[in-house]
Parts: sequence; structure tokens; C-alpha cells
Amino acid sequence: MRVDWTKIEGWYKSKWGVQSMSTAIGVRVFSFFFF
Repeated sequence: MRVDWTKIEGWYKSKWGVQSMSTAIGVRVFSFFFF
């Protein structure tokens, strides 16, 4: 399964407006549940 990380990162930033560290944690949690 291929994931468009730029789209996900953009979604996180636009939805939450969080710092890069929180975004990285969110992406790791996201990837943990989906992979």
C-alpha cells in the first residue's frame, strides 16, 4: 500500500496547525495503526 506522505503531512498541518514534532508523532501513530 502506497501512501502520499506529503498529502498526509499537509492534512495534519492544515487541520491541527501543530509543531513539526507533534506532526511527526501523529504520522508515526497513523503509520502504526495502518501498517
